[in-house]
Parts: sequence; C-alpha cells; structure tokens
Amino acid sequence: MITSSKIFTLGTVALMLAVGCENAADQQRKADQAQADANAKVVDAHRDADASARHAQADANREIADAQEKFSKMREEYRHDLESKLVDVDKEIAGLRSQALTKTGKDKAQLQSNLPIIDQRRSSLTDAFQRLEQASATTWDQAKGEVEKRWSELKDSVEAAT
Repeated sequence: MITSSKIFTLGTVALMLAVGCENAADQQRKADQAQADANAKVVDAHRDADASARHAQADANREIADAQEKFSKMREEYRHDLESKLVDVDKEIAGLRSQALTKTGKDKAQLQSNLPIIDQRRSSLTDAFQRLEQASATTWDQAKGEVEKRWSELKDSVEAAT
C-alpha cells in the first residue's frame, strides 16, 4: 500500500504540475495577446497622429497661400493708387516749373525757392516707394508708413507752393 500511495502522490503532484504549467502557459498567452493588442493600438495611434499632422499641415499651407495672395493684392492696389497720385502730383510740379519761368518778382522768387524742396521731397518719396516694393509682409506696415509720411510732405509742399 505504501507503494500505491506513493504512486498516487506522485501522480497527484504530476497532475498539479501539469495543471500549473497549463495555467502558466495560459497566463503567458494572455500576456502575449495583451502585448500584441497594445502594440496594435500604438500603431493605430501613430497612424492617426500622422494623418492628423498631415491634415493640419495641409490646412496651414492653404491658409499661408491665402494670406500671401491677399497681401500681394493689397500691395498691388496700394502701389497702383500711389502711382496714380504721383502722376497727378508730377503734373502739378511741372505746372509750378512752368510758372517759375513765366512769373516775375516775388512770386517767381518764391516758386524758385520752393522747387528744390519739392524736388528733394519727391526724390525722398521715390526712395521710400522703392523700399516699399522690397518690403516683406512683416516690414510692410513700417515701409508703408514711411511712404505715406513722404507723400504727405510732398503734397503739402506742392500745395503750399501754388
């Protein structure tokens, strides 16, 4: 009987070890499956993040292009407006030069003394306008302010001379 009981004990121990091994194997399979699921979620998250980043970059590129187009149109409209004004003021300056040739006395002396100031201010406006042509969107407001200041000075000088 001792032999039978030893056999029974050994069989029970072997059975428990086999069941324990199956539990350990099951636990390892569960752990492996959980890791695989986590890896799949990470891959999905990276793919979603990449897609979101590409979409955001495309949106940003469209906004940048729209802003550049608006800036170009605004620059062109301002340049065209100023050039039209310059044509008109240049006609007025030519008229003043003509008057300086035909007038006499005090009026002639006043016109002749004002024309160099007007010429200097016209030249200064031309320089500011050229800088405006080279201005970027970040320096536009400053360059435009300078042009407007020079324009006002020239216009005031021409009006004062007439």
